[in-house]
Amino acid sequence: MQSMLDEVILDITKYWYESLPTQPSLSESRELYPLKLIRFLRLKHSFKRSMAQVDRGDSLYALSQDPNMMRFVALGLGFKPTTLNQMIGDQYLETTDAFLKRARETAPQLENESIYQALRNVWIANTIQVFMGHPVELTDAIFAYSMLYPLSDNLLDDPDLSGDTKRHFLTRFRLRLTGEHVLPQNDNEAMVFQMIKCIEMQFDRFAFPEVYDHLLAIHDAQADSLRQQERPLSKAEILTLTFTKGATSVLADGYLINGTMTPEMYRFLTYYGIVLQLCDDLQDQMEDKCACHQTIFSTASNELLVRNTLRLYDLSQKSLNLIPACADPAIDTEMKLLLSRSIAYLICDAIFTHRKRYVKTFYAQCNRAYFLTFKQQNALKQLMLKSADKFSLQFSGGTPAEIFFRDSSRA
Repeated sequence: MQSMLDEVILDITKYWYESLPTQPSLSESRELYPLKLIRFLRLKHSFKRSMAQVDRGDSLYALSQDPNMMRFVALGLGFKPTTLNQMIGDQYLETTDAFLKRARETAPQLENESIYQALRNVWIANTIQVFMGHPVELTDAIFAYSMLYPLSDNLLDDPDLSGDTKRHFLTRFRLRLTGEHVLPQNDNEAMVFQMIKCIEMQFDRFAFPEVYDHLLAIHDAQADSLRQQERPLSKAEILTLTFTKGATSVLADGYLINGTMTPEMYRFLTYYGIVLQLCDDLQDQMEDKCACHQTIFSTASNELLVRNTLRLYDLSQKSLNLIPACADPAIDTEMKLLLSRSIAYLICDAIFTHRKRYVKTFYAQCNRAYFLTFKQQNALKQLMLKSADKFSLQFSGGTPAEIFFRDSSRA
């Protein structure tokens, strides 16, 4: 397992350094401003019509049944509403509702940001379920794994805890992942160990050893990543730590869905996990810089930031070309396009959020290449935030929009 992971990461590292894209290509065509304006006004109209009919207390699933809302989401990603329904159906929204309810019942102490972190992994797992030919559903293993790392990350990211305290926790955490009986030392540890037990109930350790090999791999990558905030690292060290953490995180999802994996799916998920980690780091660059957390974006000069942003988009497109074929070729094509446009959204949102760090010529090129202007995209985002108080998912201290459309994400 480790040799295969090392081999794929070495290939990706080589590709990263050799990739020197010079022009952004964030959409299929470059459109004139009047066409972007028309699209923006249509999106705004669909969203306002949908929100006018929303009742307080509606679930995400109920909201998804409104044709204006589905039209808004579809147009926002460049699809016909019927096409989007065929791709994601109701299962994604039902799974989201089920997860939010279960997460709040299981760990009511978690902040909304931590719930969002866990929910993002559920969505990633749902997408992998589609590519693996599994039903889109919230399994016990996916729920537990999605909760596991917000619970542990909250401890590891706590600036008030010493490095020794964090290392002792990681040691006990690792022992529990190997199957050892470990007594938790606090409520947070007890919850972490409960999630591992939940995974063990679905995947027997002897029948599915690769599941636990990869849970150990993401654990070790998390432990290694502590070095990103402890001492100055070289660019090569930062890149290796980032790639390993991103890859192992999503590989664990794959094994927790299927128990085993083909070499083709392993390679794709390694690429995809790295792309998602890089998207997180791109969005969090200023937060990471203030926290002295070293990433390839937080430590980059403005010139290198442009180059790394282009490399990220280029790598994302390469990763999507590695997706193993689905049983339905039409769904295969559309899902690839959905992921491509979703990644483009994340990158463009980060470019707009951190626009002061980007040279004006690059910012202008990206603004022209995207299917909306960045200001139009941000206006829609703010509209959703302002409208969020029309409905609630019983989150204490927050709204769904604050979860789905916050300025940055952490995985």
